[in-house]
Amino acid sequence: MVSSFKSIDQKAKGFSENNWNDDAGFSLDVNKRLAKVVKDKEELSEEEIIKKAKAFLDLPNTVDAKAEKLGEGMPYKGYQVVIEDSDGERNYMIDMTERGGLPVWALQSRDITEPKIGLNEASERAKEFLEDKGITDVQLVDSKQYDTIGTFQFVPVKDDVRLYPDALIVEIALDDGDLVGFKGANYFANHRERHDLSPALTLDDALDELHPNLKSREEHLAVIENQNGDEVLTYEIFATMNGDTYRIYLNADTGFEEEVKRMQEAEPVYDVDVI
Repeated sequence: MVSSFKSIDQKAKGFSENNWNDDAGFSLDVNKRLAKVVKDKEELSEEEIIKKAKAFLDLPNTVDAKAEKLGEGMPYKGYQVVIEDSDGERNYMIDMTERGGLPVWALQSRDITEPKIGLNEASERAKEFLEDKGITDVQLVDSKQYDTIGTFQFVPVKDDVRLYPDALIVEIALDDGDLVGFKGANYFANHRERHDLSPALTLDDALDELHPNLKSREEHLAVIENQNGDEVLTYEIFATMNGDTYRIYLNADTGFEEEVKRMQEAEPVYDVDVI
């Protein structure tokens, strides 16, 4: 199971390379932020944590499970819960915070057979999973297929502004549409009310900053973390040049180019469906 999680973890990190402001791993900084979020929440017992873990994974309370406390080096107290499904073919691993019982990440470990559903249907399953957990204010911003797994990144949206520091990753098996991976650390650590989401520059002013050979295909307002780890309001611009697609973040107050990435996918990403 640990080996399987490391594999999914690497896939998720590769998936998030196009969203470089979002750390799909679990840096000490994100863990420290999460510790601050949960410090005043109710402390739950081991039994309550196990019950919450099963409910999050939509498993009956009758399945076998065991929990172990997370290591002392973590900034917050928590449990790693291992759950074995009744058929013995599926195992689940999930990390939960002790205070508040927040799901930091989850993994289903099993053999995944040949794909029977496509990415579009799998993205709907991912959306439904989040909605069932009360996470409804999000937008699908990217999707990729890794062999038999669909990996989907969602970000919350406030006043038409994408909040990339709060990103979630959901992974769906393409054989039966079941959840096989979830990463929520950034969402639970960073999701909060932002009050200053009005750009000083107009979109036309920002587009004037683009290289003249770049053709803009889609634009959004987006909050990202810059190279210094500070949140900045930007214009997220998908632009094409010489057959390549670029994702460009321009500071919405100064026009400064915060980040530029050439997209790894051959197909354009600017017609991604919006939830």
